[in-house]
Amino acid sequence: MDKVLLLNPPGDKLYQRDLYCSNVSKANYYWPSIDLLIQSGILGEAFQVDILDAIVEKLGPDECLAKIRAGGYAAVLFLTGTASWQQDFAFLARIKDGTPSP
Repeated sequence: MDKVLLLNPPGDKLYQRDLYCSNVSKANYYWPSIDLLIQSGILGEAFQVDILDAIVEKLGPDECLAKIRAGGYAAVLFLTGTASWQQDFAFLARIKDGTPSP
């Protein structure tokens, strides 16, 4: 069975990406991603699903990348939003290219 990773990428702020208008938490609180939970239920019927919420786990880009590479995933599905898309896509390029820190 293929392994799939559902990823909330790392960020330098508390990004809340799965709202209709993504934002940054200003009160140091964080709502867990419901989108990842829903996707895990759907994909779990056909794949082994892992979830990595780098924001909650307070992982930096290098730590997160190491976990992803160690997982041997067939696919990575991720959250992004207008508040963080530039940072998210730079990180995702590193996953795709297999490059180390910029």
